[in-house]
Amino acid sequence: MKKIRYIYVILLVAILALPQFSCNYLDMPLISTSINKDSIFSKRVNAEQFLWDTYATIMPFGIPKYTNVYNVPGKGVYDLDQIERGIRAAITDECNLSTGYAPTTEMNLVGYSAINPRHVETKFNCCYIGIRKAFTFIENIDMAKDIPQEEKDQMKSECKTLIALRYFTLIRTFGGVPLVKRALEVNEDFNISRSSLQECIDYIVQLCDESMNLPDFYDTRWRGRVTKGVALAVKARTLLYAASPLFNSAEPVIGYGNSTHNSYLCLNGYDHKRWKVAYEANLAVINWARDYGHVSMVNTGNPFDDYGNATSTRDNSEVLLANKVIVGQTGFTTHYLPRLSNFNKGNSILVNSLSKFYKADGTDQTWPALNEVRDFSDYVTRMHEMEPRFRVMAWVFGEKPAMCPDRYNWDYIVTGEKSGDIQGAAVMMKYTYMYQGQTDMDFPIFRLAEFYLNYAEALNEYTPNSSLAYDALNVVRQRAGLPPILETDPRYKTQEAFRRLVHRERDVELFGEDHRIYDVRRWKIAHEPGIIGGPMVGFLLETNNEKNNYTTYKPFVFEERFWSDNMYYHPFPQAEVNKGYILQNPGY
Repeated sequence: MKKIRYIYVILLVAILALPQFSCNYLDMPLISTSINKDSIFSKRVNAEQFLWDTYATIMPFGIPKYTNVYNVPGKGVYDLDQIERGIRAAITDECNLSTGYAPTTEMNLVGYSAINPRHVETKFNCCYIGIRKAFTFIENIDMAKDIPQEEKDQMKSECKTLIALRYFTLIRTFGGVPLVKRALEVNEDFNISRSSLQECIDYIVQLCDESMNLPDFYDTRWRGRVTKGVALAVKARTLLYAASPLFNSAEPVIGYGNSTHNSYLCLNGYDHKRWKVAYEANLAVINWARDYGHVSMVNTGNPFDDYGNATSTRDNSEVLLANKVIVGQTGFTTHYLPRLSNFNKGNSILVNSLSKFYKADGTDQTWPALNEVRDFSDYVTRMHEMEPRFRVMAWVFGEKPAMCPDRYNWDYIVTGEKSGDIQGAAVMMKYTYMYQGQTDMDFPIFRLAEFYLNYAEALNEYTPNSSLAYDALNVVRQRAGLPPILETDPRYKTQEAFRRLVHRERDVELFGEDHRIYDVRRWKIAHEPGIIGGPMVGFLLETNNEKNNYTTYKPFVFEERFWSDNMYYHPFPQAEVNKGYILQNPGY
């Protein structure tokens, strides 16, 4: 087994050996005495273990890692930034989780809550645990005499980049947050108020810029560590968000009524140049990948296999950074993978998103109108016409899954009729290409494809109809087996038309990778019916008398989900707000 996998096994042992923690905001530092610091940071082996632990604590989670995030049996509390049992795609128009008793299902009906810890998509308090550990490492690693100074400086930059990544995940959700810039001591005041959104963005960029001493790549045994390209990627994604409509505006969607407080939610003015800064930052990632990073699009000319490998195969050439933590639990198999005959049948791909995917020839597929009944053979025919990316992630009803045909058989108990059933167009199976029964899968935090799409989006906003934006978009489309979009195509000659094209390509390419829920907010379209709130559509299936095939299907609304404009921003925990130092986001 490769060394990096061994690292994460050690990492798990280190985490589970830690004392239980309550995840209180800026809780007491895990290392608070000089004796503990001396024992941990005096030798490489202990310092490295602390660094791996920091990775595990601070890295974003995108697929379930734990059976129960609140209590790992026999190990105590281990509550990190993960939705219990669910994926964020299941609180958007991408997916639906069949399990009724799950936070995603509840949030779809009632929205977010400042007082119920289940009804949040991001655990504000827990995000600071990793930040604190990273600063603890930065401030103490110089004690390790058996690590060369150059390597220690690079390790510090790893932690700076991880801090920047975590702050990015906070601002995309809450807006401006408290900026903690060092490890606080036990006797210090932990009640730090919010910084403006601009101050947070500036600090993220600063941390990334200070991390340019990171190596461009590591040898195989260290895959999974932060590189210079990851620092560039954090900066690039942050600046794309800064340029986007939610933040790049004079007024927030829902505000406080004064510019000082509104500065927590937006940048208090539109600046067109932010798009230029954004496209330049994303181009820097692309250029780094090409020239130094040993990172490239997976493209052998077989779109089905290429997309499957890019999204499912560990350490493939397209991934800049993935969450590789091995936890020895069954969160992935229990709460992500489908078990059709059991209570949790998995996630489904909603009909709401089906029209975004193309047919294999690049044209649009047509589907029945709402409540229109058609023969099931029509469903089969249309599904087999779909583009390879869809076929890699979608288990078509009534068949073996194309991406891992030896692992599952269909169960005709699925009809989509009742809550708790698969209610959608197909079963969600992303990350399972050539799946062989693993209990954990890597979650790609940064894939190179994203940065071609980021670049195309930002460039079109700054300079419409640029040939370079077409080129970047077509890198992604052609890998998917779709024909290129030509500059002469009259359908896309306006800025708005090309914008819709890029958005659609992003919805497909990055489907289920924790982008959609934040993209629709930064584009300021999340309030539109059928995206986060409003009617959610699945296919209702009719079985034959023998229960071994389907006879008809029809689209139907199985759920009306909740939306309120205050959901453009996430609530802070009310317990922290009640302490008087954090101003709650409007509407909570």
